Amino acid sequence: MHEVAQQANPAARVPYVDIDPVATAHSTAILAGNDNAAVIEADLRQPASQPASILASDTIRTMIDFSRR
Repeated sequence: MHEVAQQANPAARVPYVDIDPVATAHSTAILAGNDNAAVIEADLRQPASQPASILASDTIRTMIDFSRR
């Protein structure tokens, strides 16, 4: 996804969320050196607890500007 987005716009920021720690570690390695893409380990299937922590993540907050409308 980040490759397509950044091909269209090199400044595109792409956050990833994955529950699998192996996939997260692999993605972190792949994204090394790309300041406009990042991954965190979390479970989007837990709507009661996870989205708040996902949106509060420093990593996600550097990718998404929540002050913009």
